Amino acid sequence: MTELQTVRTVEVVAAEINALTASMLGNIVEIGRRMCEAKEMLPYGTFGTWIKENTGYSTSTANNFMRLFQEYGSPQGCLFGAQVECQTFGKLSYSKALALLSVPAEEREKFVEEHDVEDMSTRELQQAIKERDEARKKAEDLEKAMEEQLEEQRTVYNTDMADIQGRLEEAENRAAGYAKKLEDAKAKAAEDLEKAQADISALKAELEEVAEAPTQVAVETVVDEEAVKAAAEAAR
Repeated sequence: MTELQTVRTVEVVAAEINALTASMLGNIVEIGRRMCEAKEMLPYGTFGTWIKENTGYSTSTANNFMRLFQEYGSPQGCLFGAQVECQTFGKLSYSKALALLSVPAEEREKFVEEHDVEDMSTRELQQAIKERDEARKKAEDLEKAMEEQLEEQRTVYNTDMADIQGRLEEAENRAAGYAKKLEDAKAKAAEDLEKAQADISALKAELEEVAEAPTQVAVETVVDEEAVKAAAEAAR
C-alpha cells in the first residue's frame, strides 16, 4: 500500500509531528499543518489533552505552531520537508517567525528584506518591530491631528462663507429694493414731468389770452373813456 493509500489516523499524525521536530520554520510549519489535521479529527475539546500526551507540546505551543502554519504554510504540503509559502521566511527560527506575526501579512516579506532579519537576534527583531509600530503610531497620530485641524479650518471656512453669503443676499435684497424705489421714482418723475408740461402748456395758453386782453381793454377805454371816468368818480 502506498503512502497516499495509507489511512490517516491521529497516531500516524503524532508520529509525523515528532519526526518533524526542528528549529527552522519549514518544519515548524509542517508540524502546525499536522496539528491542524489532528484537531479536525479529534472530538471537540480533546485536542489539548491529546497533543500533550502524544507529542509533549503544550496547548499554547501547539496553537503557535498552527498559527505559523496558517500564516506561512504553503497550500501544498509534504511528508517531511520545509513547505514555507515564501522562501524569504524559510530560514527563520521559530521565535523570529512568531515575532513577525505582529507585522501585517502583506508587509511582512518587505520588512524581513529591509531589516536583514535573518542576521538579527530575536530581541533585536522584537525591538525593530516595536520601533516600527511606534513610528507608525506617531505617523497615524500626526495624520489624525492634521485631519482634525483641517476639519476645524473647513468648519470655520464654511461658517465664514455662510455668513458672507448671508450678507451678500441681504445686500442684493437691499439693492433690489433700491432699484425698485429708483424705478418708482423715475415713473413718478415722468408723471410729474408730464403733468408739469401740461400745466406749462395751459399757462402758455392762458398767458397768450392775457397778452391779448389789454389791447381789447385799451380799445374799449378809448371808445368809452367818459364812462370809465364816471365809474371812477362813483367809486371814490
